[in-house]
Amino acid sequence: MLDAGTIRGAHGLVKSTYLTAAVITGFVVARDTLTGAWMVRGTASACDAYLLNQPPHVFVIPHKGGAWQWPIESLRINAPHFEARLGALQ
Repeated sequence: MLDAGTIRGAHGLVKSTYLTAAVITGFVVARDTLTGAWMVRGTASACDAYLLNQPPHVFVIPHKGGAWQWPIESLRINAPHFEARLGALQ
């Protein structure tokens, strides 16, 4: 379980049900210093506009042995920049 700190990675996914809505590269997951909420920022690629408009979404970081997953509470893409507020780690 992650309580504090920052996660940096090369490859994450925005999932809409079991489908990939976007690939997020060069991402950083960290706590917002003002609100304490988990935030992710990165570069969006391979975006599916239809799926990005079909919530709910989950941000997934695959790793050896499984994946970390957060529900996405809100997201913003200003191509190619991606930013999302995340819920509790699942």
